[in-house]
Amino acid sequence: MQALIALNEYANTESAIVAVIMLLVLFVYIYELFRLLSGHLSPIKFERFDEDDIYQCLIGVAGMLCFEGAGAAITRVTVWYWRRIGIGGGGGPMNSTQVTLMIIGAFFLIIGRVGVTYFLTQRALGNWPWMLSVAAVVVSTAWYWG
Repeated sequence: MQALIALNEYANTESAIVAVIMLLVLFVYIYELFRLLSGHLSPIKFERFDEDDIYQCLIGVAGMLCFEGAGAAITRVTVWYWRRIGIGGGGGPMNSTQVTLMIIGAFFLIIGRVGVTYFLTQRALGNWPWMLSVAAVVVSTAWYWG
């Protein structure tokens, strides 16, 4: 059970790291979009986009938001159940099923967040945003388990 709890903590850490990177990259992306819309120069070049690119982006983002939403739903429902109905009627240690659900939810969140970062920023900012997320996961994994 201790190994499962450690894996849960690790998965939640990874999910948080990817969320912070996604937010920072999307803030840069939105800032550059506003600069572009106001007539200033921006590294974002939308002349490379055609209608198919926009549809692929929208479908990709929608799909990744489904992953992210599923992960959020799994973790939040598990926490709600644990706090309301869990051992002793509210709190106490999670059982192995609850911890497993938290791990599964965290991995869904990671996949969704990296995917959203990829589909929203890859054409305009290149590969570095989603690669940064993956690299952060690799580095923190080496630190956590090393």
